[in-house]
Amino acid sequence: MKKELSILIPTKDYVCTRLIKELVKQATAIQDLIFEVIVADDGSESKETIIENKIINQFPHCKYIIRETNVGRSSIRNFLASQAQYPQLLFLDSDVYLPTPLFLRQYIEIIDSASVVYGGTINDNNKNKWKGNLRYKYEKTSESKHDLQHRRASPYRSFCTPNFLINKEVILNHPFDESIKAYGYEDVILGRTLEQHGIIIQHIDNPILICEFEDNKTYLNKIKTALTTLFYNQNKVQNHSQLVVAMNLIKRLHLTDVVSSFFLLAQNKIEKQLIYSKNPSLLLLKLYKVGFFISIQKHQ
Repeated sequence: MKKELSILIPTKDYVCTRLIKELVKQATAIQDLIFEVIVADDGSESKETIIENKIINQFPHCKYIIRETNVGRSSIRNFLASQAQYPQLLFLDSDVYLPTPLFLRQYIEIIDSASVVYGGTINDNNKNKWKGNLRYKYEKTSESKHDLQHRRASPYRSFCTPNFLINKEVILNHPFDESIKAYGYEDVILGRTLEQHGIIIQHIDNPILICEFEDNKTYLNKIKTALTTLFYNQNKVQNHSQLVVAMNLIKRLHLTDVVSSFFLLAQNKIEKQLIYSKNPSLLLLKLYKVGFFISIQKHQ
């Protein structure tokens, strides 16, 4: 029986031809699979990147769509869903790696068994290469919390968007929240939306591999952006975020002023440790997130 799949990849300022070639190779090896790959460029600033990605249009069953204006992670994914011609959609981030030649086949085997399927993520094992990298240390330390057992125990809170299969009708009826323009938490809000509508998320062990990690300063800036996004969308996220739960507890204990004052005194020192240390502290990162989040509340 023939299967139909649209593989959808948002990208920005990243040459993703490596991933597309591997996807096409795996897809063409699957008998009776009808597929397409659509890459949507969300306002890349690098002309060189766009030029290199244009070769995607020459790959079989592939399309590279250039959008001059950056619309954000939610809107670009909704756009991709609207462009897909097949009923099952596989969303992948453009900078991921496929750790196994059977990656697509594993999704095809369960393509009709659930409306939403999340395959998970794993991280590069080259610890020496990423020594001192804050995001790598955070992701690697948190890896056990994102294994299949933990994800199945908390299927909606564990949902992320770099690697998931979803029925087209589901995503069109329950799209990403396009009010979120900046980085962060669009996946958490979608997970909560799916939970509210009783749509089951099936978790399987079919991860993508993350091998690229931004520098510490860039990562910390992304965290600040994400926390600002969370602050303005906390009513949509609620207890799906431990930070929102922590902030509500701090409010009930009337400790907002104390935490905010401490953070303002310590912020610069903590940032220097997280950015420049050869062994950045994850405890300080956790405290930094709480303090920064509370400081947003304090200054509104």
